[in-house]
Amino acid sequence: MATVECDLGLEEDQGLLILINYDRTSTLVVSGDLTKAGLVLTNYNFYPLMKKIIIVDGEIGNLVLNYH
Repeated sequence: MATVECDLGLEEDQGLLILINYDRTSTLVVSGDLTKAGLVLTNYNFYPLMKKIIIVDGEIGNLVLNYH
């Protein structure tokens, strides 16, 4: 799928998690720094996944979640 000028508003080294719920289905979008976003998903019991849009920032081992 070709994309032209796709801008998610992320800074370098930030990960992005977006949860989209529609009727009886859910979709999880993971973008940006996949290592950081993946660590949050892998260790979900340590990170409060409270909102539908989460930007993952910080250093590995000291990640910060920004909720939108």
